[in-house]
Amino acid sequence: AVQCYEAVKRYDPHNVDAVRHMAQLYRKLEDHGSLARMLSEIINLSKDPAVLAPTYAEMGDLARTVLGIPEDAHVYYRNALDYDPKNLRAILALEEIHRENASWGEYLEILQMKAAAIEDEAQLRKTKLQIAETYEDRLDDAAAAIALYKEVLESDPANLAAMKGLERLYAASERYVELREVLERQLDVVE
Repeated sequence: AVQCYEAVKRYDPHNVDAVRHMAQLYRKLEDHGSLARMLSEIINLSKDPAVLAPTYAEMGDLARTVLGIPEDAHVYYRNALDYDPKNLRAILALEEIHRENASWGEYLEILQMKAAAIEDEAQLRKTKLQIAETYEDRLDDAAAAIALYKEVLESDPANLAAMKGLERLYAASERYVELREVLERQLDVVE
């Protein structure tokens, strides 16, 4: 099959579909070097963001996990997001990379992109909690963390994680009236 697609490619070197089919075959054969070459060709041939975003994301995965060039993965994932800012494959990979590297500003930016890309309400709340915790624990921005914890509570009034976050922040800043309110709210939820 590879020979057939190579013949099509020789006859029509700009045939993106032939290159995509070759990439699919190399993916199944787990021939990562050939797959990377085909993905690079797709990137060079295509102008379609719906093709380019997942192709760049896959290149990022290959660079990071198989090809031994994890430092290049970040660029590929960013390119994927240039073509599709809601590409969760690239977002999740960058989230992990920035968390591992303790790049908290970039991590926060990616979490915000993730929040914009997520459609599921429960996942959105979970991501907002991650953002709030990053503000609280890594960036020392209590006001931003409090605002996000409150946002989570607006959509899920019984969310204990958000209440616990507010409890920590109110106690640390000696905001005793708000602390009492959040403690009473927690008591109502657990009873």
